[in-house]
Amino acid sequence: MISKEMVFEKNKSKLLDKSTTSVKFKEDLYDYFGDNYLDKSILELGTHEGYSTRFFSFLFKEVHTVDKLKEYLENAAKLCDDRNNITFWEGDLYNPGVHFELSSGHRIPSLFGDLPKNISVVFIDASHLYPHVFMDAINSILYFDKPIIIFDDYGYEYPVKKAVDHLVELKLLKIVQKIGHSKDEIINPHNNRKLFDSEGVICKVLI
Repeated sequence: MISKEMVFEKNKSKLLDKSTTSVKFKEDLYDYFGDNYLDKSILELGTHEGYSTRFFSFLFKEVHTVDKLKEYLENAAKLCDDRNNITFWEGDLYNPGVHFELSSGHRIPSLFGDLPKNISVVFIDASHLYPHVFMDAINSILYFDKPIIIFDDYGYEYPVKKAVDHLVELKLLKIVQKIGHSKDEIINPHNNRKLFDSEGVICKVLI
């Protein structure tokens, strides 16, 4: 098993930064994946500051992470400058008129379809609007071969839960494990909002 101390060395708690996942969330993912995915690739939708990006780089062979803000990608790259298995993609997932751009400066003339096809896991944590979460999941189902899909903020943002529950109702996904903090726990001391369900969920694709 990969050293937990090494994986969590530069982690930031959600108690300090509401934009990242909690330590409990990452601990549950650490236990779930272990060292069984060291030959696989993960796609992260929503890089932000890169704490989850760095975390995933210890559990997977390759990490592909997408964000539309260059500033976030630059900050994340600095945080992960000692990791050599991360590819940063700049692009707007929800605007087909905006192309992806690799950090090397090469422009990619498409969006989802030009990401690597060998993605085994997708972490969805970009826009939390219902249609965007739904679209991210549908694209993941369409472009990759039955990937495991992880959703952050399932029990914190109602549009996220609505999208996931709708996908489950349509029999496209099945929730296989709830992760992170539980219902009624407070994970953001800045507003004292309680979770109305688990912080996140891990899903399998059914089609």
